[in-house]
Amino acid sequence: MKSNTRKLILALMTTALLNGCGAYHDEQNPVSGGTEINAFAATVRPILQNNCFGCHATLGGSAGAAFFMNPNDDSQLYREAFNRITPKNPISSKLLNKAMGMGHSPGNQLPSVPDQDTIKAWINSESSGGSGTSGNGGGGSVNPPTPPNPTGNLVMTSSLPVPSNLSNGGAYQYLRFPLSGLGHSGALLEMGIRFYTDGGYEFSQWRVYSPSYPLKVTGLNVLVTNGTQQDFSNTLATVVLNAPKSGATDSNSTPLPGAVLSSRAATGISFGTGDLIQVGFTRLERDNGTTPGGNQEQVFFLGSVKPILLNRCASCHGNANGSGNFNMPNNDDTVLYQNVRFRVTPKDPNNSKLYNKGTGVGHGGGIRLTLQAEKDTIISWINMIQ
Repeated sequence: MKSNTRKLILALMTTALLNGCGAYHDEQNPVSGGTEINAFAATVRPILQNNCFGCHATLGGSAGAAFFMNPNDDSQLYREAFNRITPKNPISSKLLNKAMGMGHSPGNQLPSVPDQDTIKAWINSESSGGSGTSGNGGGGSVNPPTPPNPTGNLVMTSSLPVPSNLSNGGAYQYLRFPLSGLGHSGALLEMGIRFYTDGGYEFSQWRVYSPSYPLKVTGLNVLVTNGTQQDFSNTLATVVLNAPKSGATDSNSTPLPGAVLSSRAATGISFGTGDLIQVGFTRLERDNGTTPGGNQEQVFFLGSVKPILLNRCASCHGNANGSGNFNMPNNDDTVLYQNVRFRVTPKDPNNSKLYNKGTGVGHGGGIRLTLQAEKDTIISWINMIQ
């Protein structure tokens, strides 16, 4: 018997023993901390990390959007992996088939037979009481019991039907969730939805409109309901959106006008036409102006400055090891804003490192802002900063 398989079986036996002795075990919602995750994290996660994280552990491309393997959250990783298996049927499980090169453009990412055996043993150990949902497994029908309501501590919008005109690899379709019922008259949140050919869905392109005062939205959670089944993602639970006082001048446009406040994406939830979708927040409140972004300056940065920087500077600075210790991530607007803002002297472009470097002053990368319109945009933004 292969060593990894033996470890998994031992972990599963321990699960059964603890359950029989009255230890905490919640088959209805194992992602809340049950021993299923511990067994998964000890045996399957290292295999996914070594063979799949290279493409799927970031949200920057279609691989991560279709199947996001969150490297920092074993609960979510377990849930997303479960969504891609047919319990007790490895042959029909998309997770295993894709990893071994079946219908997978990068080819076989799981050449090790012991690794294959470990994943097969995990799939055979799982029952339909896991946290997946029907419709996104490998080939069978997975109908888990309804989990306990995961939204008890969240402020939830009303439900809207999933758009019916989504297509493989197509453009974003937009849903607009009214916030009036949550105490903010006339305000709304817009969310873009996109579908990838691997069967994953991306929730992104967040905009907030508040006609009376700035709003601060802390934490984004997506809940999809299909009858008695629910699928929940907290991928964006750490995101903060600071929306200026603003009104949607054209309520019929798609998308609504104005800058995207965040392009961060929640991924992996499966749903079908006719399902209902909600967005939840850990907090939704009037912005008191003490945090960056509760003003037009950050909105201008995200809508006008960010595209210039990512177009002109990302080749050297658009990764975690950016040149000159300057990193400009394209998947985290909060970090991007903070890193750029640190290189600016408010209302003084000529003494701002960002502008000087961009125009070639003391910059090993030479002149990056080659158009006068780009320089004017950077200058306008710097002069807006208080």
